[in-house]
Amino acid sequence: MVSAVIMASGYGKRMGQNKLLMPLKGKPVLEHVINSIKRCDFNEIILVGRDKEVLDLGFDKGISIVENHEAYKGQSQSIKLGVENANKNSEGYMFFTGDQPFIDNRTINLLLGEHYENKDKIICPMYKGERGSPVIFPSIYREALLNLQGDEGGRSIMKSNLEEIIFVQIEDGKILMDIDTPEEYERLVGEFNE
Repeated sequence: MVSAVIMASGYGKRMGQNKLLMPLKGKPVLEHVINSIKRCDFNEIILVGRDKEVLDLGFDKGISIVENHEAYKGQSQSIKLGVENANKNSEGYMFFTGDQPFIDNRTINLLLGEHYENKDKIICPMYKGERGSPVIFPSIYREALLNLQGDEGGRSIMKSNLEEIIFVQIEDGKILMDIDTPEEYERLVGEFNE
């Protein structure tokens, strides 16, 4: 089975506050993400976070939490901590960002289904030619993931293995939408209430 890793260690500099804890329909943005993941069949769910409130939310939702003491090293640090703390028998790792509240169990299961049919391929969602998240890396990339540096995350592995990627077309771009600025948050609140 696959391990779900939620990367929730960002600083939210463009937002000016922790975007993962901002409210959407009465719940923090991150809680919407966790709830969708919990509806799916994973080996385990690991939340890698920096802030106490974020980690407490993961704890309250009954998922594994890992504190990221070196978040300043960039996204690669969250990836490494997720992989290091995952079950050694995991078939792969599905990396989520904590700021995609529209991600739903239908989309997650679509990507998981593609993984189980192509266990050695990287699975990546795509909408209108734009790659998105979450991405599944099979366990054959474990060492490559553990050797990542800086803020590029898994993109460098994908660039080196383009022929090993299966892109899964997503019908609704909203599902892959994330939040980086106050304007995006306001737009998201409007979309969420539609």
